[in-house]
Amino acid sequence: MRRIIYLFALVGVMAFAACNRGSVVSEDQMVDFLTEAYLIEGFYAIETGNHSETVTDEARAAYADLLERHGMSKADFERSVEYYMHHAERYEAIHQRVIERLDAQAAMPDDKSSLPQ
Repeated sequence: MRRIIYLFALVGVMAFAACNRGSVVSEDQMVDFLTEAYLIEGFYAIETGNHSETVTDEARAAYADLLERHGMSKADFERSVEYYMHHAERYEAIHQRVIERLDAQAAMPDDKSSLPQ
């Protein structure tokens, strides 16, 4: 839970640091992206036993790959987070959907397809 809170704070700082204005990714895209981002975060925390806030080079590469697979730049993501942070009800709904999706995946027996590659 501490890592998720840290991730929210990090995303928030990155979003406010973003200076480009442009399009915002849809709520569905944010749900897809954040679901995978949290799976990556959990995977690397378990694999490395690293429970600090330090992000490894492997994790950075996984996040870069995730951005690429979703056709997003870091600036696109930051802009979108900034937008949704200013629309708290929508941002909360996005995170609720992410939690529901993660819970559903956790309930699926032996489903390894959602792990980072």
